[in-house]
Amino acid sequence: MARRNTSRILTKRVGDKMRFRIRFSSVWTRIVGSTIAHHVESFDECADRELDFDVRFGGKIEVPEDCTDIDGTLVAKDTIAEINRSYKGARWSYSMSGLDSDKLVCDVSANALGYRYMAGTLVYLSFLLSSVRAGIPLVHASAIEIDERGTVISARGGAGKTTLAMKAVDRGSGRIVSDNYVFLDQGRALSYPAPLNLFSYNISDSVKRTLKQSTRLELMAKAALYRITLGKVKLFITPTMREILGDIVVPEARTSRLILLIPTRSIASAEESDIEYAADFITWNQRLENSLYERALAAHAYQFPQGALGTLWSRYRGLVKERLRGFEKITLMRIPEGPITNEIAEFVWRAMNAE
Repeated sequence: MARRNTSRILTKRVGDKMRFRIRFSSVWTRIVGSTIAHHVESFDECADRELDFDVRFGGKIEVPEDCTDIDGTLVAKDTIAEINRSYKGARWSYSMSGLDSDKLVCDVSANALGYRYMAGTLVYLSFLLSSVRAGIPLVHASAIEIDERGTVISARGGAGKTTLAMKAVDRGSGRIVSDNYVFLDQGRALSYPAPLNLFSYNISDSVKRTLKQSTRLELMAKAALYRITLGKVKLFITPTMREILGDIVVPEARTSRLILLIPTRSIASAEESDIEYAADFITWNQRLENSLYERALAAHAYQFPQGALGTLWSRYRGLVKERLRGFEKITLMRIPEGPITNEIAEFVWRAMNAE
């Protein structure tokens, strides 16, 4: 009897700039890694060739014999690995090879919590490293298109990127390119079409009307849990952008305006900024987003300062700076901490469009 194939393979692309593959080796990894598959399913499919990176879940973790152990991180010239990392019950191990070659390969093994909550972070890391190689730096930002001009909103997690994007949809003038990440190409922003992370405070009225009854009930239950636990438990609903926004989702937009968003305890303010400041802001924002692996990257950079990881952030900043030259306007905005109100959103739009 022929052996049943229990693996699942997703081969996807980012426009014409990057190709990648995500592989689940067994039924077990497919089940516990379902959130990872959901995260990348909306990328366009492509042929299984000339891949920029390959992430294999459930594969054997192998490291070169000449690896050096630096505070728990195993490093060789072309490889980085960590064994039995743990966080709040999640355990995972990984090895990432091909750091200085044309193709990055990442093998991941984890327990159920590790696959559900932590293993996907290695997909982010693979995207980041490969985006620098491909010349399309991954930026922690949302992107919308208004009047055929792309606006990129860069901010730390929870600052209001998704809310502002959803409120642009409510205004009837915006189309969505990306929610949480975007690739910066020469003169255009390319979509990172991951599912939306929606909660009761950042979901717009027009989007809420598109939700199925079961999804609305799920949203209400999660909002109630948030209130009962006094904000300690916050669970999002994660529909795909196409699922609820349909034709107002676009794969790319011509870059025109950049907003650097900083929540503060002061009143809202806006001022013009420049490319140097913006490149620093975006680089540090991305490093904050990558903080889970920052120590491991530093360990490899210590051993190989001129290697791919030792030069990662200088190359990243240089690419971001180059891509920002195509923007017509860069604005630094400080807004009050907390949920984005309609008044704050209107302030952002007015400041963005002020000449």
